[in-house]
Order: sequence, then C-alpha cells, then structure tokens
Amino acid sequence: MTVASVVRVGLIGCGEVSPVIHIPKLSLLSDSFQLTYLCDVSEQSLCTARKRSRLA
Repeated sequence: MTVASVVRVGLIGCGEVSPVIHIPKLSLLSDSFQLTYLCDVSEQSLCTARKRSRLA
C-alpha cells in the first residue's frame, strides 16, 4: 500500500478496551492505518493509551 493510501485514525474514548484491543490491532495493521490522535475525558485513561500507542 502506498503512503497516500494510509488512513489516519483518531480514537475518541481510551478506556479499558482501547489499550487492549483497538491500539494493538491498529499497530498490526500499520501498513493501512496510522493512529494519529487520542482523546478521552480521563487523564489516566489517556496517559495509558498514549503509552500503549507510543504517541508523544
């Protein structure tokens, strides 16, 4: 897949499921998807998801 066809993805809601299911699956599919943004009302959930996804 070319760089132009990589879909940038943002996750809204980074609770219990995102760090365990969504983020790892997106990492496995990194040739098609790039996790770009994370959003959550809980600072703790956001921090956990950020560490899991390696986003700064």
